[in-house]
Parts: sequence; C-alpha cells; structure tokens
Amino acid sequence: MQPVPGAENRGKTILVVEEEEGIRNLLLLALSRAGFKVLLTGNGHDAVKFYQSQGPTIDLVLMDVRMQGMDGPTTFTALRSLNEHIRCCFMTGDTSSDREQELLALGGLHVFRKPFPSLSQLVRTLESFLDHPG
Repeated sequence: MQPVPGAENRGKTILVVEEEEGIRNLLLLALSRAGFKVLLTGNGHDAVKFYQSQGPTIDLVLMDVRMQGMDGPTTFTALRSLNEHIRCCFMTGDTSSDREQELLALGGLHVFRKPFPSLSQLVRTLESFLDHPG
C-alpha cells in the first residue's frame, strides 16, 4: 500500500500572506495538495489580526515582502512580538542578494523567489522546516 501524498503534513498549518489573489490561490492549491491546512490573508494588518486569534495553530507563515500598508518585514516584526519563536519564510520578486540577506538576518528561515521556479521545491523546502523545528 502506497502512502497518501502529503499525509505527513496533515495537521500542519501554514498562514499565507500575499496581496495578489492569483498567487494566494496557487499557493492554496499547491499546499493543500501537499496535505497542509492553509490559511490565507491578503495583507500584513489582517495577518497580525489572524495570528492574534489563530497563532497557536499556525506552524509557519509564508509571506510576501512587498505589500501595501504593512510590508513583509514590518508584519514579521509585529508577528514576532506575539510569538518570538514564529517561523516565517518570505517570498519576493526582488533578486538582490542584499535584500535576501536582510530578510534572513531579520529571522526569516528562507526567501523564495517569485515567480516560483518549482512549486514542488517550495513545498519540499517548507516541509523541511516543519520536520526539523528550531
């Protein structure tokens, strides 16, 4: 009997914070198929409100860097004030390695480049952070 794809991810929740509806929907589809429970929000303010009520159930945040209002780094700082051990990966279209280093120095686990070269690689990378916390 073959294992069900994504079965090891059941019970793990990812909060996706992304302004663009098309990208949110793409991530919802890819992450759901991989077995994750996916929560979606379109901006930093809503992400903070969401985290205030759902924080204990969220295993990882996947967040865009550039958003109207609160950008990704500002949102991450606000989320970290709610949970200093929050795990977050960023997504950005900015190809500068300096920017990537800034995001990692802020406490991000990983920076994904948009457009995503491979959704399956994105899923595997997220799984690796969830399989090995800390």
